[in-house]
Amino acid sequence: MGILDTVEAGAQIDSYRIDAPIARSGMASIFRATDLRDNRTVALKIPHPDMEADPILFDRFQREAGIGEKLNHPKVMRVFGGEKRSRIYMVMEWCEGRLCATSWMKAVCQKNAPSASPSACSMPWITSMQTEWSTAT
Repeated sequence: MGILDTVEAGAQIDSYRIDAPIARSGMASIFRATDLRDNRTVALKIPHPDMEADPILFDRFQREAGIGEKLNHPKVMRVFGGEKRSRIYMVMEWCEGRLCATSWMKAVCQKNAPSASPSACSMPWITSMQTEWSTAT
């Protein structure tokens, strides 16, 4: 059973209401959610339970969140931090557009890292680049 089976629309995690599942990778699932404090739409990246149990993958997820929180650029999707949470997850800026898993992103990943899995292309900056590219075409 995966996280998509345990988190569903209408569920609440801290001050966020899950609105819909968006994507799933080997490490985490992404959900569109609403911050109930200010009614802002955000993306929640929630690691799968088996990933949380693996110290190396857990550390990787935490590093990704920490790096994302430090980035501040108009072309990069923001990662919000600084709040106490009941479990580990990332709160990210919601960006309209197509998912990273479009054929364009698959082609970029395959060209640059042919042996990499699709989940290796899930960093926030790639998501931001894909969103900008998809809205420009």
